[in-house]
Amino acid sequence: MGKPFHTSFASRVALSTLVIGFCIGTSTYADTTISYPLRPMQIYVNQVLTFHPDGLYAIDPNSEKNTTFMPIWYVMQSLKRLGIRSTWNGSVWDLQLPQHMISPIQSQLVLNPGSGPVAIEVDGHLQRRTPSIVTKDPEASNTTTFVPIWYVGSILEHCGINVSWNGTTWALNYPAIFIAPSSNQTSSTTPSSGVTSTLTNGISTLAPTNTLTNTLSNVTSALHNG
Repeated sequence: MGKPFHTSFASRVALSTLVIGFCIGTSTYADTTISYPLRPMQIYVNQVLTFHPDGLYAIDPNSEKNTTFMPIWYVMQSLKRLGIRSTWNGSVWDLQLPQHMISPIQSQLVLNPGSGPVAIEVDGHLQRRTPSIVTKDPEASNTTTFVPIWYVGSILEHCGINVSWNGTTWALNYPAIFIAPSSNQTSSTTPSSGVTSTLTNGISTLAPTNTLTNTLSNVTSALHNG
């Protein structure tokens, strides 16, 4: 009578192990009792410190390598400073770009967005699916979603944002140069940025408006003197 019990128990253990392995394989970590190594971080936007959250150091199931997972709330708040709005419903994170920012939809065709429970979209178009960790935010003590910083940075780079990461500091800088939206447009002023762009060979280069004003003044003076 004891043998069937042991066989059944072993089967249940094997099944449980398979289920746990499957959950990890689908890139979902939702057990808030799991303890992950913390990685103190700093987020800079255009050289200004915006937040210093704690990231999580965990294995990315896609690469099977350790990487840093970042709480997306802090990223959303930082991106607001670049004019990028976000919507989040627990599984889909949509980035809504300002008109003057290049969209990756125009610069690349996403053939393989990858796998994972979180979908990152730009203006409603899927760019990447990523792994995630749902656990407590050490800074706020509430449950939040963490995603690997690498995937987020890759998408932002395709939006024309300069992204750098040294293991503790994540810096976003936008932009010194961006692709002009139209070859017929020779100059434009970006909203609330205080910069004006001039078109050269299809590339729009940003310059402070006071520099252009001084240049125009010098040209005007030269004409009068002439």
